[in-house]
Amino acid sequence: MIERREYLPFVLIIGAVSISFAGPITSIINLPSVAIAFIRLSLSFIILLPFFLRNIIRGEIPDRRLLEYSLVASAFLALHFLFWITSLKYTTVTSSVVLVTTNPLFVSIFSYLFIREKPKKGFIYAILLVLIGGIIISSQESISNKNLLGNGLALLGAVMASLYIITGRKVRQTYSLTNYTSTLYFFTSIILFGVCIFTRTDITGYDSSSYLLILFLALVPQLLGHNAFNWALKYTSPTFISILILFEPIGATIISYLLFGYIPSIFEIIGSILILIGIIVSIIIRT
Repeated sequence: MIERREYLPFVLIIGAVSISFAGPITSIINLPSVAIAFIRLSLSFIILLPFFLRNIIRGEIPDRRLLEYSLVASAFLALHFLFWITSLKYTTVTSSVVLVTTNPLFVSIFSYLFIREKPKKGFIYAILLVLIGGIIISSQESISNKNLLGNGLALLGAVMASLYIITGRKVRQTYSLTNYTSTLYFFTSIILFGVCIFTRTDITGYDSSSYLLILFLALVPQLLGHNAFNWALKYTSPTFISILILFEPIGATIISYLLFGYIPSIFEIIGSILILIGIIVSIIIRT
């Protein structure tokens, strides 16, 4: 009989390819950013709901601690999606995805600031590599204020993602993945729905192809991609998973080329390489 561990390489490949579709597909959906985020998270929650209800029937009822942490994490997750999805409307897929994947760097910085988890020796070199890479991406001659805004929003998306990860770190050690992600997606959907109401953003009345693309985002990058990595954490190290997730900018660029004929500039290529090396160094040093 084949052990589940035997499926690990296949699952990791599926996960890496799945998350790579998020940037390219999101960039072609002609809906307001908050509408995309709300529909994507709502669909993800609806898909998880039967499994969540099964856990409740089995007696795994969310307690106050899970609800409180999920609510805080959902605020950061909502902001992450708002900043990152909006960035795709102002800058290239490559720049946006590379910059938003700098979140491991911010996790280390905020872990030091908030919980006094001192960064290890050599961490400053990782920061310098990422800064230099970011400067190179933003220094190309053809870049505009619009591109700079998009790059800045992608970085803010990375900051929010790191705060979401730090908030949920302790909760995920205690509660099941299904219960945590279900409550997280539910609260995030509520927050994003509130933003839709406040900004008077319609979530209906768009073409069916846009809704199908968002459903694809919920099924493939959100559930298949991220859950593949969460499953793999039982059989491999978080460090390896963190480094593998950095395939996303490469995969996103390849998919953008195959689907839309997009070719990144030499500035994006060099800057992205430096940023990815910096993130890998920070992950290795941290562990």
